[in-house]
Amino acid sequence: MTIYQPLTKQQTLQITQFLDSDMVAEGSLDFIAMHGYLTGIATGPESLLDKELDKELDTDWLTFLFDGNPDYQSESQQLDIEEIIKQQLGLIQRELYLGEDLDFPCPLNASSPGSTNSLSDWCFGFIEAIGIDEDAWFSEPDLIDTIAELILPAGILSDQFVEPELQHLNEDKQARQEMADSLIENIQNLYLLYRE
Repeated sequence: MTIYQPLTKQQTLQITQFLDSDMVAEGSLDFIAMHGYLTGIATGPESLLDKELDKELDTDWLTFLFDGNPDYQSESQQLDIEEIIKQQLGLIQRELYLGEDLDFPCPLNASSPGSTNSLSDWCFGFIEAIGIDEDAWFSEPDLIDTIAELILPAGILSDQFVEPELQHLNEDKQARQEMADSLIENIQNLYLLYRE
């Protein structure tokens, strides 16, 4: 089994600049949202990763990440970028498997009601991972309520859950911070739920 190491500063800069460049679609996730997205992929149903990470990346969720196919400058650049993504995903998988606290790329500080910050972006990416195969995430009727409860904080903090019945949570600054504080534990519980 490959032991994936944290990204180096150079790798982080490389993938950040790539995601912010004209080589990817305007709807592509940025680095922090990408981390949330990869965390969602690693946390959710194992069917989301139906290929061995050591061999290749899944083109479906990779396309979802980039909002299309990037305009790589060379085959070498493509290999470099995909290797960085593979390394980051592998590290997150390792942290979840070992029950370690996730190494977030941003502070766990909730944004003020009506505004967004880096944690909002991370949560946006996490919720986007559910969109790849929502049926797989909610395939067990007996677990639907539990799963919905565990993903609620990320949904609220991403500003994607705006239903009227959730308005009191969206507007409550203290509740938003409590949800931010619960993210790591909720993600670990989700991971275990899909692997029981």
